[in-house]
Amino acid sequence: MSNVLVISARLFNSTEFWMTLGILQNRGHTFEVVSTKHVIQDAETLKGFRLERTVKEVNAIVEMVGDKFDAIVIISGRVDFTQANWMNPFILNLIRAAESKNKPIATTGYAVPTIREVVEGKAISFYPATNVRSIMVRADAVLRNAEVTVSQNVITAEHPHAARMMVIELCNMLEGKPTEFNLPDKGFETRGLEQRPIGIVEKLRRMRQGEDVSNIPVKYDLDNPYAPGFDSSKANRITFHEQPVEAIE
Repeated sequence: MSNVLVISARLFNSTEFWMTLGILQNRGHTFEVVSTKHVIQDAETLKGFRLERTVKEVNAIVEMVGDKFDAIVIISGRVDFTQANWMNPFILNLIRAAESKNKPIATTGYAVPTIREVVEGKAISFYPATNVRSIMVRADAVLRNAEVTVSQNVITAEHPHAARMMVIELCNMLEGKPTEFNLPDKGFETRGLEQRPIGIVEKLRRMRQGEDVSNIPVKYDLDNPYAPGFDSSKANRITFHEQPVEAIE
């Protein structure tokens, strides 16, 4: 049995989130869900959930990654919050710590750029948006148009509905089992002209080169992260007998 650190967007993708937790639980693994704040919200039901710790608090014991946590999963959600996590220093530091100990790292779709620092030379699946593709090309990843890809210690999925395959492959890796889904590349290539500059892409490029990025604006609507009328003080702790999605293997 392994213990997995699940890093969630503050307004999370319902299918991806509950599918991940359900399969981990069904396979006998434990987990802790963290985010950038103590309260997260299901983007579909708008129900709130209270967490024990934030990524900042876990980052304070980053040396425990690899000892207390055997893998990291990153959950996507509303676009602006998912993009904000691409830049979050605490999340990036946790990913670096997992990579340094060769621990499994898994994520899907629009959250894939969050792991850009640990994918050089590794094959990945990714959400086929122009900005995501640009970031991962600059990260020297090997891009694949397949629903799920396993490459060394990294498991990636193309979109949230492929989360089931991603988490199954993560469990297989943790349990020492062989890869289950060997899916071919679909041959689709993201087309369209890239609008320059894309703030987030330019900022990530300059950060990678060690340049000053303080003068590059990247707008996120983070002041009101929840649905209108949502009272975060009434958030519930995560319970699994009320899960809206049944994980089936």
